[in-house]
Amino acid sequence: MGDVDTEHPLAARLATASGAVVISVGYRLAPENPFPAAPDDAYAVLVWAAEHAAELGIDADRIAVGGHSAGGGLAAAVALRARDEQGPRIRFQLLNQPGLDDRQETWSQRHSTDTPWMDRDKISAMWRHYLGSTPATPYAAPARAADLSGLPPAYISAGEHCPNRDENIEYAVRPMSPSGNSPNWARP
Repeated sequence: MGDVDTEHPLAARLATASGAVVISVGYRLAPENPFPAAPDDAYAVLVWAAEHAAELGIDADRIAVGGHSAGGGLAAAVALRARDEQGPRIRFQLLNQPGLDDRQETWSQRHSTDTPWMDRDKISAMWRHYLGSTPATPYAAPARAADLSGLPPAYISAGEHCPNRDENIEYAVRPMSPSGNSPNWARP
């Protein structure tokens, strides 16, 4: 339902308000390019940005990832992959109403079935197109990750009437450190 052009106004506002360099990723879209195309594209841009930090005028130790909806899920997946592959260091995650869980088992997924703009049927179709015949992994659906330790701090927003609301909250309150503490979350 979206692409780099539909998200550009938000990215531009974020860059202007924060003074940060924002790189929008025109990743390959499903269903023509199912998983793992999109997260592979996003991860490749992260690696490229870290390797070209001096040219871009950015600090390679101060890179954040972020996105809205499917892009938020991709940003979370990129953070997991960077951690697991000892890739570029990510300092922060900005996850705006991210799509994190293909299972759609939360209360908000079961009861927000006819909400305006985004509803359960659209989310189900999105996951079908995105996953194709591939089983979901944490790099496709980050809520499936057994361990969130070692991830950068995250700000996770959730819409009150969004079907993804409860999965966003559940992900936000999961322990992100080996001690089981959750110092790196913000309630939506």
